Amino acid sequence: MKPTPLIAFVDHEIGHRLLQRLIDEHARGGIALAAVVTTQDNGQRWWPGVAGLCKAAGLPLHRFGPGLQPHDLPEAELHLLLSWKHLMPAPWLARPRRGTLNLHYSLLPAHRGAYPVNWALIQGDRRTGVSLHWVDERVDHGPLLLQRALDIAPGDTARSLQRRLDDLAASAFDELLPWLRDPAQPAPTATADAPASYHSAADFAAGAALDPDSTWRAGDLINLLRGRSFLPDSRLLHLTDPATGRRVYLRLELEDEAAPPPAEPPN
Repeated sequence: MKPTPLIAFVDHEIGHRLLQRLIDEHARGGIALAAVVTTQDNGQRWWPGVAGLCKAAGLPLHRFGPGLQPHDLPEAELHLLLSWKHLMPAPWLARPRRGTLNLHYSLLPAHRGAYPVNWALIQGDRRTGVSLHWVDERVDHGPLLLQRALDIAPGDTARSLQRRLDDLAASAFDELLPWLRDPAQPAPTATADAPASYHSAADFAAGAALDPDSTWRAGDLINLLRGRSFLPDSRLLHLTDPATGRRVYLRLELEDEAAPPPAEPPN
């Protein structure tokens, strides 16, 4: 049986991680990884770039943008979108013979769109997860293939939750690999039971300013801070100093009681 020809569209930490798994599977002959597509800024942000992986494996690497057209890529049975932030126009969706699969960090149809990890925290969800689904022309909308859930911990921030979802996504991808090796096998299926919701990147940007005169329930304010606390230098929430007009950025640090106590300051 000939291995299934795939093209991987990858970005971010989980894209790097799952691409390595696909490369390993390609080397064993289980799939035929025909090409890799990544974003223009991959390798220039805080997560690892994939150029080195592709070079070591002898795989063609393309950068997604106006200069890249669907016919520039080899033919493939499947396109895999692994931490992919671009909407795929109809000509791209028509290119792979069997379709396009997308990995999304929510229990779809909840939190379709941008920043699903952050919104799960901001809106006080108790559970979230990862979804693998077929892509259609609507955002995060196509039929579910596989879905796995985890509980959100009280100590989670956007960064810690994203990293736990990375581990869950890797585990879910392992469940998908046998079907990728042999698409004649019955495909996994999942049924959604979460209420549908959608958030755009503009929605997230609009919530970056905190009004100090607003009245908040303590839990709601903590959830907002959790959802907008990522890397130490992230600037996702701010107050404005009325005297200077300068922004004062906020984030939340949470520490479990099991953590070792901080060192005492010297005398």
